[in-house]
Amino acid sequence: MLSLLLGGFSLLGTSSAVTIYGQVPFAQTSGLGATATATSGQASPSQSLLPAYDETVLQPPIPPAEQSLAFTLNLASINTSVTGLSIMQHGSFYGFSIEMSVVTQLLGKNSSYLSVPLLNLLGQIQERAGGLHIRIGGNTQDFAYHIDSIDNGHATSKEKGDSNNPTQTPAVLYTDELFYLVKGISSLINVGWYFGIPFNDTNWRLQVAEKAQSILGDRLLGLQAGNEPDYYLNHGHRTKPYDVTEYTNEFDSLVQAIQNNPNVPVKNMLIGPSLASGPWEPDRLWPTGYLDKFKDVLKIITMQHYPTNNCFARFGVSTPVDPQSMFKNFLDHNAGVNLIERYLDTSARAQALGKPFIMFETNSATCGGLPGISDSYGAALWAVDYGLTMAAANFSGALLHVGGQNVYYNPFTAPPTNQSSFHQWTIGAIYYSVLVVAEVFGKSNVSQIIDTSNNGIYNPSYAVYDGGALSKVVMINFIDDASGAHDITGTFTVNGGQVPSEVYVK
Repeated sequence: MLSLLLGGFSLLGTSSAVTIYGQVPFAQTSGLGATATATSGQASPSQSLLPAYDETVLQPPIPPAEQSLAFTLNLASINTSVTGLSIMQHGSFYGFSIEMSVVTQLLGKNSSYLSVPLLNLLGQIQERAGGLHIRIGGNTQDFAYHIDSIDNGHATSKEKGDSNNPTQTPAVLYTDELFYLVKGISSLINVGWYFGIPFNDTNWRLQVAEKAQSILGDRLLGLQAGNEPDYYLNHGHRTKPYDVTEYTNEFDSLVQAIQNNPNVPVKNMLIGPSLASGPWEPDRLWPTGYLDKFKDVLKIITMQHYPTNNCFARFGVSTPVDPQSMFKNFLDHNAGVNLIERYLDTSARAQALGKPFIMFETNSATCGGLPGISDSYGAALWAVDYGLTMAAANFSGALLHVGGQNVYYNPFTAPPTNQSSFHQWTIGAIYYSVLVVAEVFGKSNVSQIIDTSNNGIYNPSYAVYDGGALSKVVMINFIDDASGAHDITGTFTVNGGQVPSEVYVK
């Protein structure tokens, strides 16, 4: 059956978790969800559940006709003879990308009212990883404006926009409280933060850089310069001509503005280019000299990408997606391998420059995810495999996107603000993926991983070396078969050492 095994060659505590369908607080409904199986990207409106609480359950793919039910991994006890090991990884490999417009729903009203459920969720990750990274941004960061105060002391406020139009992004207003809010979280949980400089035009509004640097200090990890700029023209945020040259010129203009601003003392913490690999692939940008020209101000090299989209159901653009037909695409190792293939060159370029390379925004499907897929156990396994595949390919991290109640893919969802005193948070499937990946790499920050998969696309496996010594093995079985006929047995041998008398399994 669908399963994940994490075996450790050192003493580990044990825990377990399950995904429960139907965690639906009363009254959290609209006309956007259902319990029926989905044949389009939008579930049937028979029960009127908001996407975050949708109960769609899909049928798993039929087990493959040919699949070896036993395999052997011959592993070296120390990493000196292992070729293809990753860079050093950290337990905070997976973090979160929180849409700026939902900050107060998730983080808290302001620095005096922090969200305790969120602190508990982040604390579970900290216990395993030692800390984590969170981005405050997304589409709404480009239209953010700093003001002195907001009614009722809120840190942010969203201006009205057309929720049915992906090109019409609402403005977000924010005050200094936004930075004191996240600083308050970091005083309790070891969280580092990314923010984005508004990029909707070149009249640079640098207050976010000024405030973040002065208030957060070393808790600020970087400042993003442009959110999916390859889509600016398509979304009506730029006029023709707009291509990689124009974006590079705008980035240069921002660099000059920061250099000339004494209130932004740290000049070399920019993040980019954050392409979505939609209209522009990375190799379209590199000939402009972007990396060489900005290597002294770029702290982190980033991309943003989703495996598919649900934009037709949400906005009437792109093409319709049938979640039932799409489900199988998430349930094999090729899903992650194919996703990262276009970024292997970027990863190598980042290493050559000595820069981290981060998948700065990702999840199961853009435009809010897919019913029956995005909050399923299958998606949880997919996210574990995708994360470990990225880590093995020398990505330095990845951020799973978090929206409001109108999306299917959230790792966690707060109840409506007016019901938060008596309704609880809902935990999504991929939150558990973050816990697993945190457990895989732990707190040492010297873990290295290698993809050891040798039993077909439905049975990926990985070996993890910590401080040079073999410490963990991860095995995933993507095949769903309740009869047990496709249960898989793995045999692990250790060369140059002895298999421990006890192996701890989660």
